[in-house]
Amino acid sequence: MAWTCHGSSNAAMVDALAEAGIVRTQPVMDAMLAVDRALFVPSKHAAYMDAPQPIGNGATISAPHMHGCAAQRCWRSPMSCKGALTVMARAACPQLLP
Repeated sequence: MAWTCHGSSNAAMVDALAEAGIVRTQPVMDAMLAVDRALFVPSKHAAYMDAPQPIGNGATISAPHMHGCAAQRCWRSPMSCKGALTVMARAACPQLLP
């Protein structure tokens, strides 16, 4: 299934994720609005497409709907996501974690 939660801006993309029922709670919406996807992808014109984007060295950033689904799951049950959140935090900010 192809996701179509694209937008012309971060806010429009998050609105599309909410309209599709992927982002369902205000805290998750606020978090996704606070972190602009364009900061993490080299192609700014494709930043708000609901698709994985290359970020260099053979790696990709997941599609926005995947981030929304994961954030919603963690919001509902934080302890079930503890390990995943630690891995993501270490990858994003290794200098801040032991």
